[in-house]
Amino acid sequence: MIRQDIKELFKDGLARHVAWEPKDHHAGHIMEKQLHVMLDWIGDIRGTRVLDIGIASGRFVYAFAQSGADTHGAEISRVILHEVTEQMAELALPVKLTQCDAENLPFAEESFEAINCQQVLLHLPHKEVALREMSRVLKPGGRLVIDLTNRKGLFAVYEHLFKFRFLYRLKDVLKRRPRRSIVYTDTRTANEFRDLLEGAGFEIRKLEGFGFLPAMGWICPLRLSRLLTPRLDRMFGRILPGGASFIMAQAIKPPLSDAS
Repeated sequence: MIRQDIKELFKDGLARHVAWEPKDHHAGHIMEKQLHVMLDWIGDIRGTRVLDIGIASGRFVYAFAQSGADTHGAEISRVILHEVTEQMAELALPVKLTQCDAENLPFAEESFEAINCQQVLLHLPHKEVALREMSRVLKPGGRLVIDLTNRKGLFAVYEHLFKFRFLYRLKDVLKRRPRRSIVYTDTRTANEFRDLLEGAGFEIRKLEGFGFLPAMGWICPLRLSRLLTPRLDRMFGRILPGGASFIMAQAIKPPLSDAS
């Protein structure tokens, strides 16, 4: 079960303002790459049962429902659930959303043909537990597309190791509070990501880095990032995932014949 302080952090919808159309977002080039790679790797989901874990703005469940999938979403924030439910109703898209945490999924075993989990694993204190839960509800042969922030990437160096940690530590000092652990910014290397997935019983089919330019629009202008990032990602994403801001994996739950 996810710790109470993590639930408190996200209960008011910390991630709900991630844009559906991220063209004006300072990390737009990364967000677009994430969406395009995920849709390509998750494959043809028409008529299949698909789960998105951590729905944020709803852009992934929106894409799945548009593709004709039986779309489900798991989300810890009641605020996000309310907002995305209203958005999907306005669009007349049949999406089923459930309030729960990723370490305790309230779904039956082997319920889904595919699972998407973006920008969630880094927030979880018990990643192995969450991955085993994903394996439990995924059908044999089913696909998992999941990402993790790269500890050695530019985004982690700036956003997680400097900005968040520095500001939260400063608040603690100024308010004379005990030092807090910032578990929701946990990052891993490419090899550690592989170990996590394989330790949960998944077979990794693809592993690719994306976001080789800074996510900060004021450091790397959006026009420049849109021009160069697709080329850099194509050149280095597969051969040098350890240098990217984020690492995405396509993994398969082994069929029963392979798992025995």
